[in-house]
Amino acid sequence: MGLFEDFSRFLETRLEEFLRDHPDLELQPLRTIASTGRGHLPINC
Repeated sequence: MGLFEDFSRFLETRLEEFLRDHPDLELQPLRTIASTGRGHLPINC
């Protein structure tokens, strides 16, 4: 496996661990999208 794949896997693992430790943050972007009703994040987020 190449360096990029290793680094990508490392970041993905760290993100998963962080979201597991902070479950309230995982749904934050979805709530923002739902509240805007536009299907995308606002520019100022």
